[in-house]
Amino acid sequence: MTTIAIFSQNTYPKNLNDSLVIITADQLKQANLIFLEHSYLLEENRMLNEELNVKDEMLYNFEELDSINSEKILKLTEEVDFNRNKVVKLENKYKTTCLIGGGALIAAIVAFLLK
Repeated sequence: MTTIAIFSQNTYPKNLNDSLVIITADQLKQANLIFLEHSYLLEENRMLNEELNVKDEMLYNFEELDSINSEKILKLTEEVDFNRNKVVKLENKYKTTCLIGGGALIAAIVAFLLK
């Protein structure tokens, strides 16, 4: 970082070649403050750009993670639906088996009683 400053001499007004240079102490202080503020703002801008780059990278990583999790959720949802269908089929099979078994049992009892 380069330091920039303006210095004043007490011999004013001063003639330089064909120009007359007049600067007061207050103007000198203001000019130095402007240069100092400019340097500060340049450094702050650089730091904010670095922070922005880090946050952009974090956002990219979160988007990648989110897409991976979305795929996992989709696969798990499909698996849950598949398993629900299996459960429904097994429940229907159980009901059918119970009806057939119950009917056969009643038929056997009736046949036993009628003999």
